[in-house]
Amino acid sequence: MTVHIAIASRESAVLFSDSQGSTTDAESHGFHKQFVGANFLVGMAGAGDIIMRQFAHLEKSLGYTTEHNVKDVRAAIEQFFSDEVQPFVYGHCVTLLIGCDSHGNTSVSEFEPGKFKHFGPEQGFGTIGSGSQFVYRAAGRNQTLGIVFPGDQLEDLLFEALHYADAANESLTVDDSLAIAMIHKSRSYLTGDRSLRISHAPSDIRAHWNVVSPWWDQLRSTIRAINGQLTGGQRTFCKLQRAELTPTDLKAIETLNHGIQTSRNKLTQSLADFIADYDRIRCGSTTIP
Repeated sequence: MTVHIAIASRESAVLFSDSQGSTTDAESHGFHKQFVGANFLVGMAGAGDIIMRQFAHLEKSLGYTTEHNVKDVRAAIEQFFSDEVQPFVYGHCVTLLIGCDSHGNTSVSEFEPGKFKHFGPEQGFGTIGSGSQFVYRAAGRNQTLGIVFPGDQLEDLLFEALHYADAANESLTVDDSLAIAMIHKSRSYLTGDRSLRISHAPSDIRAHWNVVSPWWDQLRSTIRAINGQLTGGQRTFCKLQRAELTPTDLKAIETLNHGIQTSRNKLTQSLADFIADYDRIRCGSTTIP
């Protein structure tokens, strides 16, 4: 069982995926459930044998280092089901795709072959797997409470996706060992929990997972710090329920605002450093300064 959470803005997108595999008798962890192409990301939920065969097909037909228009990726996935999978098991898998169009704009689309022959419409958000009901529940609660996630920078997408990954982790069939795949300016990036057995990503990244994965610890720590500061602000604003907000409270909000800006600057710099290191590995450098 699993959860995939995909969020896309114009030039950036993220795909968060857990690592738990479950049967009726046991569970295991550390699985990499994504395919990380040069400028596209695929997450699948459902029958493991179909997923592995699909990823092998993508590796052979599209590869990890050649950029592809999102239309071509959709066609390759749909063709695989048409050619290689028996129709009576179409409903055993669901696919979530993040891809880029010819202008570098990213989007999320979902494919349910048990219901439809083709991918659904492009959108900015999608989630699949057993944990998706927890994600949608959290999103609905946020809407009711007036909680929004403004901004469309990569930092904003990471913050929002981690929020929903925490919600999905309430499911017994989802763990918190995450693979974090990103698209930024038409290039893919991957980091995540050190314990993951990375299997469907460029060979240089698989070989240097011990270098790439620690970046997630740093990014996550900063996101958690921002979340803690936001929680402090929300507690202060709760005084509005009794119309008891004071100038002192507003001063505290101002202090929190400054702290969040400092943390966001740190997150932005960490992301820039991560991307630079990743690109050095991608280009063949094995020495990371």
